[in-house]
Amino acid sequence: MLGTVGFHRRLGLEDYRLLLNQAARRLPEGVKVLLLADRGFVELALIRHLKYLGWHWRLRLKAGLWIHPPGGGSFRLGSVAIPPRQVQLWPSVRVGKQRYGKVHLVMAHPERGKERWYVLSDEPVSLQTLWEYGLRFQTEQQFKDNKSGCLKLEDCRIRQVKALSRLYLVVALAELYGVSQGAAVVELGERSRVDAHWFRGMSYRKIGIEWVKRSLGERLPLRQAVVWLSGAPDPTPAMSSRRQCRQRLEQIEFGPIVERRQVA
Repeated sequence: MLGTVGFHRRLGLEDYRLLLNQAARRLPEGVKVLLLADRGFVELALIRHLKYLGWHWRLRLKAGLWIHPPGGGSFRLGSVAIPPRQVQLWPSVRVGKQRYGKVHLVMAHPERGKERWYVLSDEPVSLQTLWEYGLRFQTEQQFKDNKSGCLKLEDCRIRQVKALSRLYLVVALAELYGVSQGAAVVELGERSRVDAHWFRGMSYRKIGIEWVKRSLGERLPLRQAVVWLSGAPDPTPAMSSRRQCRQRLEQIEFGPIVERRQVA
C-alpha cells in the first residue's frame, strides 16, 4: 500500500506521479495494471504518464468536458441526451481543448440514478467497461472505516503533515494485519462471532480488528499468525442490507447499447 498526506492544498500531479512511480517499481513484472479514477483526477498529463508506465485506465469524466468524435461535431458531454438504461459507445474520440486521443468513451444512464456516467478508457469500450469502473466503489468501505466505522481518524485532531504521515503508516500496517486476520476468520466460518449480520456487513479489516479485541479479552487464538492475503475473488462481498444491495444491483442494469460516431 502506498499513500501520501497533503495539508491545506490540493494534491497535484507531481504528488500522484511519485506514488505511481513507486507503485510501478513494486509491482511484479508482466502484470496488467488497471487504474480507476474519479472525476477529480482527470488530467491529460496523468493520462500521458499512465501511457508511459504501460498501464491501462478507466477515468470518470465531468459533464463539461469537450469531446471530438471522428465523425465531426464536437460537443460537451452533458449536452448529449441519454435515455434511461441506454449505453452509448463512442470509439476513437479525442478529448479536451488539446484534442488528446484517440481514446474511447462510454456513456450510460442508470434507470434509477439521476447521474449520467461518462467513462473514458484507453481500450475499446463495452458494457464491461462500466463494470470495471464500478470496482472503484469498493474503496467506499475503506473510507467509512477510516472516518467512522472503525478508526475514526477525523477525531485525531492532528494537523502536522509529518505526524499525519506517521499515523497513516501505522494505520496501513494495522489495515494489512486486520484484513489478513478478518479474511482468515471468514474463511474458517467464524465471522458470526464478531459480525451479527446474516451476510457479511463489516469490512474484512473491521472483522479482523474485532476478532483481535475479542481474542485479547477472552484469550482466544488469533486466526492468522502472519500477514497473508489471497488473490482470489471475494467469496462473501459486504453489503449494508439486502434491500440496499438489491437496489444497487437493479440501479446498474442497462438496456440497449448504441455505438455512435457523431452527434445526431
